[in-house]
Amino acid sequence: MSKLVTPKRVFFDTNHLIEMSNVLLGESRVNARRVAAYDRLLSGLCSGEIAPVIAFRQPIEWHSGGAAAAHQIAAVLDRAPVRYLVGDHLLVYMLEALREALRLYGVSASNLPEVLYDITARNEFNHFFGEQLLRDKGQWLGQQARIDAKWRSVRHIVDEQVNVAVLQRTDIEVERFAMYEVGLSQTQDGPVRRGIGPRDDVIGRLRRTEPFLALLRQFDIDPENESVWRGFELSNCPALRLGSALWLRHASHQKGRKADPNDADDVSFVPAYVYSDFALVEKSMRHLVHSSDQNLEKCVFSDAVHLIANMFKRCTEVK
Repeated sequence: MSKLVTPKRVFFDTNHLIEMSNVLLGESRVNARRVAAYDRLLSGLCSGEIAPVIAFRQPIEWHSGGAAAAHQIAAVLDRAPVRYLVGDHLLVYMLEALREALRLYGVSASNLPEVLYDITARNEFNHFFGEQLLRDKGQWLGQQARIDAKWRSVRHIVDEQVNVAVLQRTDIEVERFAMYEVGLSQTQDGPVRRGIGPRDDVIGRLRRTEPFLALLRQFDIDPENESVWRGFELSNCPALRLGSALWLRHASHQKGRKADPNDADDVSFVPAYVYSDFALVEKSMRHLVHSSDQNLEKCVFSDAVHLIANMFKRCTEVK
């Protein structure tokens, strides 16, 4: 008799979700081996062996192909009985840094929310940031920390959250991409050119991020206390650690190249790579993740066949 297997939390890049949707509709053009792998993933979603993880901005990315395409992707993910959302990457970074600051102050962080949350449960992540920051920093957070009721399904997220964003898409997306380009330029001219490492880059950014400093003060932590920054262990902040290393490599690689709007989304999915058990991404992102953190080589894949081989290996061994 087989033992119960804990569901694997898996992040799927949008292109792989499209392929899974095509397989489900009988419209896939990939080779038979990959079709079989996608079919196994689809059956894993249905059986509850796989609990999909959705990155904060992914539904908006899905909608770029039109409402019908977004609904098809939602239908793939809604096959799973349990589905997770991961918070916005900037807020995840702040939460990890706050947790580390509380550790240094000897204060319990048990009341902080989880980064991953079931889509049908109360959104404790956004409620936490709403309570701590929105009252004073609502304009800064904008739509990112929208306090919302629990969702009924991924389709519900697409129909409600995305449709609101699409109404304002032009201004929001143009501004967001402009900020991404500015960030690239500043990183290339600063940390990349001067050879600053991830930890020093993170500390510098945190000390310049007023909403984070305000968050520290809400917990009676003095941002001017140098012991907070001297003792800060980036290893205790997995998403922030990967995000910083990946961003520095990405900025260096992009120097002299035209910025791509899709990259602005891809680099924001970092928390999903870290807080999932496995991730299925594009080849370029897999290479970037692996070169930034070799520990993720057995977790982040770009080929569904390789993902299947690694993800279900332990399942077949547990009898």
